[in-house]
Amino acid sequence: MGFGFIRLPPFVCQIFGCAFRFVTQLAFAQSAVTLNATAVVEAGKWRMEYNLKNGTADIFCGGKILIPQVFAVVRLRETVTSKDFRTHKFSREKISDKFGRGVEFIIESSNDDTAKMIQTFWLYEKSDYILADVKISTTNGASSNFMSPLTTESAVMFSSEGDNRALFVPFDNDKWIRYNAVPFGTNVTSYEVSALYDNTSRRGLVLGSIEHDVWKTGVESSTKSNAVTSLQIFG
Repeated sequence: MGFGFIRLPPFVCQIFGCAFRFVTQLAFAQSAVTLNATAVVEAGKWRMEYNLKNGTADIFCGGKILIPQVFAVVRLRETVTSKDFRTHKFSREKISDKFGRGVEFIIESSNDDTAKMIQTFWLYEKSDYILADVKISTTNGASSNFMSPLTTESAVMFSSEGDNRALFVPFDNDKWIRYNAVPFGTNVTSYEVSALYDNTSRRGLVLGSIEHDVWKTGVESSTKSNAVTSLQIFG
């Protein structure tokens, strides 16, 4: 990709013609305020707090943290993350599209040079999900073979201890590799989509690509008994 613009979508991801979007079950309403160095967006039971100092976001549901310290990752000649930029500016606008009515929340990060990272979150009033996207923009062209709009290395309590599972979806739907609901306590790399859930209540979180062309997409999770210790959605 010799273009100066790379886009990887959302809990959601998108890249030129090989666009892939990651979707995770989250929802938002139309408000955004700044508290000190934190940009806050809320919608119904959902809340996102983006730290404009360190380039990370906390995602809450019903007042409880769901995914902490989220950041974006793009591999260029070297790997860069949203945490590597000194300046983070945010904007928002109301939207109405095929997903519904809501707000588009944009974070533009830079080091006062020609390269910029743009993170976009789409939050919808009546949806049980959010979309997330990451782009790299440069003046002299760029290429990448790895982009993640959502990565976290911070642990969060998932649910009460019990029969918690991480869904493994194989790359090919054939008889050689099977789907598997893996008990918490190990690392799982699933293709296209995954689910982290309580097998008793059937409540959980679904994450995956909603659109892509050529690139392979995946969800990598690390877990222990009742905690998700790291998570990455990537293409």
